[in-house]
Amino acid sequence: MLVLDPSVEARLVLCELLSRTGVATAGAESVGDALVKLKQSPVKVLVVDADAFDPAELAPIVEAAARRGAATVVAGTNRPAGEFGFVRKPYHYRELVHKIWTALEATENPGRAAA
Repeated sequence: MLVLDPSVEARLVLCELLSRTGVATAGAESVGDALVKLKQSPVKVLVVDADAFDPAELAPIVEAAARRGAATVVAGTNRPAGEFGFVRKPYHYRELVHKIWTALEATENPGRAAA
């Protein structure tokens, strides 16, 4: 799991919450940092704070994740174009974690559709 969010606090909270459920997590504060981490180790799900980045800036990391078979979960005020798990802000962590678990299941069982 790779969490892309420039907010240190948001990244740490989500990574800690997910790691308590047994999910290996890493955080990235920038698209460049996320691209490096994506190349260094396999990632099943990319979680992105879409409001913190310009859509054109996010395109390379979303495309790189998709090429590697990772699902993308986006949190934001507006749903971006594309096939993403989407959670509207302001969100509750329960809703976001549910969407992430759904994406994880979809990457582990490709025959099942994500919710």
